[in-house]
Amino acid sequence: MFSLLTFSFDCESLRNKNLIINVGFSFLICTVLVVFFPTIGPVYYWGYDYRKEIAGSYISDVILLQEGYSKIFYFNKMEGVYDFPSFHAVLGILFIYAHRGLKTFYPFLILNVIMIVAAIPVGGHYLSDILAGIAVAGFTILLTKALEQNKRTKAAKANHTP
Repeated sequence: MFSLLTFSFDCESLRNKNLIINVGFSFLICTVLVVFFPTIGPVYYWGYDYRKEIAGSYISDVILLQEGYSKIFYFNKMEGVYDFPSFHAVLGILFIYAHRGLKTFYPFLILNVIMIVAAIPVGGHYLSDILAGIAVAGFTILLTKALEQNKRTKAAKANHTP
């Protein structure tokens, strides 16, 4: 929210637009991936599941999916969060990217690197979850750049058409 407000007041509408598009694309990609790779973070297997009280039905749904007993996954009944890919890592990279070249870059870099690293011991993620989240963020950044470049190319051709 801070980023969106900052960009709005600083007349950084393109940064705002790209941040929103990147988060949206990343969320869609992560939502599709969770269907194909239902995972539970490592803390569950270590015997400590702090999320049991928060998202008990989510844990049992994923276990049923992993064991092949449940073929249907209801998103409207999913009460917890998913682990693969890590959306902590996705957002961390997207916020760092959004603040590049601004005076807010270094505070956001430090804060988000801490969040990404802490997602392993505190957020219940495997390293592969973090790396997959970084890959998703990188892909959406490249996708957004390509779409923006395509839009500029079409606009330039339209302006130079005899």
